[in-house]
Amino acid sequence: MKKSAFSLIELAIVLTIVGVVVGGSFKAVKIMREKSRTAEAKEDVRAAKDAVIGYTFEFPELPTVANFDQNLTPVTGTKMKLLYYPDTNLSQLSDVCAFSSTNLSVVDNARSPARTINNVAFVVASAGANANMQTKVDTSVSPNVVNIYSPSTKVDDNTTSGYIDRPSDEYDDIVSWMTLAELQSEVGCNDNPMKFINSRLPDAKEGVSYSATLYVENNITGITISCNSSNAHGISFSSPNFSSAPDSNGTAHFTCKATEDAPSSREVEKEYVITIDPADTNSSGSGSGSGSGSGSGTGFPGSGSGVGI
Repeated sequence: MKKSAFSLIELAIVLTIVGVVVGGSFKAVKIMREKSRTAEAKEDVRAAKDAVIGYTFEFPELPTVANFDQNLTPVTGTKMKLLYYPDTNLSQLSDVCAFSSTNLSVVDNARSPARTINNVAFVVASAGANANMQTKVDTSVSPNVVNIYSPSTKVDDNTTSGYIDRPSDEYDDIVSWMTLAELQSEVGCNDNPMKFINSRLPDAKEGVSYSATLYVENNITGITISCNSSNAHGISFSSPNFSSAPDSNGTAHFTCKATEDAPSSREVEKEYVITIDPADTNSSGSGSGSGSGSGSGTGFPGSGSGVGI
C-alpha cells in the first residue's frame, strides 16, 4: 500500500494559510492593544483635567507644572508623564476669576481651514498608543500655541530633551483643553459678580457737613470708584468717600462706577440719590410782667408782695 504525503504544493498552501491566520492574529492583537492604550490615555487625560478643575475650585489659581506632576497627575510608574501646560498668568498665585483673557491658544490643524481656539486656560495631553509625545507648547510666539493634527499626519513637534523624536509616526496624541470662560464657569466665578454693597446713601442737610463711603464686594484686584453728577448741590466725591456740606436743598443724583484693576478690568455701575433737607431756621421770643401788693395789721408792720406775669 502506497503511503500518502503532502506534496510541496499542498504544504505551501497550508503554510500560506497558517501565515495568514497567524499574521492576522498578530495584527488583531496589535489593533486591540492600540485601542486599549488609546482608551487608557483618554481616561488619564480626563482624570487629569478633573483634578486641575478641582484644584482651581479650591485655591483658586491653576496648579503649576511642578505641582501637577507631583500631586495631580493620574499617571504612575513607568508610563510617560502627561504634558500639562497652564497659562502662565493663571498659575502664579492669581485668581482665575480676575482675568478676561489668556496668553495661550490651541490650533486645530485637523480641520480645513485650521481652527484657532483663543483664551485657553490650560492644556493636557497624552502620548497616546505609540508612546511618542508629539505635542508641544510653542512659547516663542505670543500667544503661546499648541498645535494638534489629524491621525493621518506624520509629525513630531515635541523634540525636547526626554521625549522621543520620531517624525515618521502618525499623530495619535490625546489632547484636551479648557478655555478661560469654561474654567471660570466650572469654579463658580460667575456666581459672585462684583457689586456695590451700599443699597442707598444717607440723607444730607443744607449747610451741614456730609460724609458717606461707598463699598464694593467680590472684587479680586484693587478697584477705582468714580462718581459723576450734573447737580451735586455742593457735595464732593473722592474715592471712595462723599464729603463737604451741601450748599442748597433738593436731591443730588450720582452715577457711580467701580472699575477693577487690570488684568480683569471688570466694571459695575449704580445710581445713587442723596436727599438734602433745608437748613434749620432760627426763632426768638420776649416777655414782661409787673405786680404790687399791700396789707395792714395791729402790732405788726404792714407787708405785701406781688408776682408779675
